[in-house]
Amino acid sequence: MAAYYYKSNSSSSGYGYFSSLDPFSRSLEGFNGVLQDGSMVSQALVLDNEKGELVKAPATRVGKKGMSEAKALAALKSHSEAERRRRERINAHLASLRGLVPCTEKMDKATLLAEVINQVKELKKNALEASKGLLIPMDDDEVKVETYDNGSGDETLSFKAFICCDYRPDLLSDIRQAVDSLQLKMVDAEISTLGAG
Repeated sequence: MAAYYYKSNSSSSGYGYFSSLDPFSRSLEGFNGVLQDGSMVSQALVLDNEKGELVKAPATRVGKKGMSEAKALAALKSHSEAERRRRERINAHLASLRGLVPCTEKMDKATLLAEVINQVKELKKNALEASKGLLIPMDDDEVKVETYDNGSGDETLSFKAFICCDYRPDLLSDIRQAVDSLQLKMVDAEISTLGAG
């Protein structure tokens, strides 16, 4: 079969040779084909060798379907790329978790996650037990003074003072000035910090 294309240059009414073959087709100015369902369908006349006459070839869509196939291919490629990046992120996070877990053996993802969950539960339990053992004063600038027997048997009077306050740059020098103003001799000093201060 040989293919021949026919372009109608008929009157402004828009009907030409194709309208005699297909009553539903229209030839629009500058447009070769038929509009069906909002997409362009190109039409061709093919010479039938057996009959020796021109017949319409099967219509081929050029419009929406061709464009939608390209869009579908691009969307599939984009989705595949996004999925690959997502898997890479998950595997990077799993590698970080493997570094945090004390086990040295290679383990699958489910075992790794179970081990991490157990470790977090253990850390929470340890933190709760540690916080129960600490007596953290809640009042600002808490001071407690009590008498202290050093066991020497002499007439000296000793005091033990506890001070709890927020840290500030001149704290130690202020405490030293307060003790000196009382004309007391400092025998021993212990300093400890709680929290991030």
